[in-house]
Amino acid sequence: MDGFVSCSLISVDSCFERLVLQFKCCGGQEYKDWSVNMYHNCSAPGPLACGVPYTCCVTTKPNEVANTLCGYKVLEKERLDLLDVIHIRGCTDAFFIWLMDNYKTMAGLLLGILLPQFFGVIVSWLYITRVEDAISAFGHYTDGLLQSNATERATKKQGRVSKWFKCMPEID
Repeated sequence: MDGFVSCSLISVDSCFERLVLQFKCCGGQEYKDWSVNMYHNCSAPGPLACGVPYTCCVTTKPNEVANTLCGYKVLEKERLDLLDVIHIRGCTDAFFIWLMDNYKTMAGLLLGILLPQFFGVIVSWLYITRVEDAISAFGHYTDGLLQSNATERATKKQGRVSKWFKCMPEID
């Protein structure tokens, strides 16, 4: 599964940054989604106002150190002016494109999970119907274990071995 992002549970931020870098995307639907963020909103004070995170920046060379200020004031600019500066495509679109590119792997994974579940449901249903059939066929038969008389059950003594188990009810 090329392009799959593996994240540890250490930090959600670092996981999101790796996702953005791997899928070359910015924001949810598009890069302008960052205007909703209180730090990146154009009315916010500080250097992040009207900007996007550095993970949205386009790097031209592999292992190139990203310019952390490349997303400075990009929310004020037009989309076509930003093609070489930041990734414009949203991360949800990038993720769905990745799913479509890897649909065979996803279908195999889905079948690998769902088929055993479906098989378990069918086998459980068959077992339940067999038990119900056995109960209806032999429901009147008692072999001494299931005595219908409550006084006979009360006179039984607890065995020596059953006292070893704490989960067994005590019979006085």
